[in-house]
Amino acid sequence: MRIEEEKKYIYDMMREITEERRKLTEVYYDLKKRLDELNELEIRGLEKLSVKGYVDLHNERIKELAVTNVTREANNVIKRIENEHKKTQEESMQKKSSTIPKEEILRLKEIDNKGKVKTTTPTPTPTHDNTFERKSIKRLNMNELIPVIEDLLKEKGIPMSISEIHQKAEEKLERRIDPKNFQKNALPRALKFSDHIDRATKGYYQYVREKNRK
Repeated sequence: MRIEEEKKYIYDMMREITEERRKLTEVYYDLKKRLDELNELEIRGLEKLSVKGYVDLHNERIKELAVTNVTREANNVIKRIENEHKKTQEESMQKKSSTIPKEEILRLKEIDNKGKVKTTTPTPTPTHDNTFERKSIKRLNMNELIPVIEDLLKEKGIPMSISEIHQKAEEKLERRIDPKNFQKNALPRALKFSDHIDRATKGYYQYVREKNRK
């Protein structure tokens, strides 16, 4: 919660308490006035009233009601402040967990531009028989591909470029994936359906614990 918001809540609570105090003061003077009347009746020699105890009970109820109102309103204001503070803390923690500093993203982009591998000719990693499967995948199995991309981004710990994700995914699956299909089709679908794949900046993707969906 921002300082200005908490100050507003406190001012509201102080105003409500002041109003309740004014009401209590009115009750006090009403009681004092009635007490003076009873004292005057005693001086005149009267000892009993026609409705014994009724006035005392009525005045006591008024006093209890005023005190209860103050307590209830104060508790309500305090509860609102606590809820807002908790919400602000959660939003702050979530933002910190998913935000990559702009300087770090620019540094990674510069490194990638210097040693970038063309996506049209990815370097193959040997399989058990020392060759990639010659046939490129035309229909990607997203149930198989999404967990692979999530693991790659999680292990890296920092944003990865499209070309790097494509290359590492081929190595993990031990088969060729058409670069254009991967960039235009597979990666956007993975971004849409995965709760842990998020776009850090143009051309870069990162792993997040839980994505905020709008």
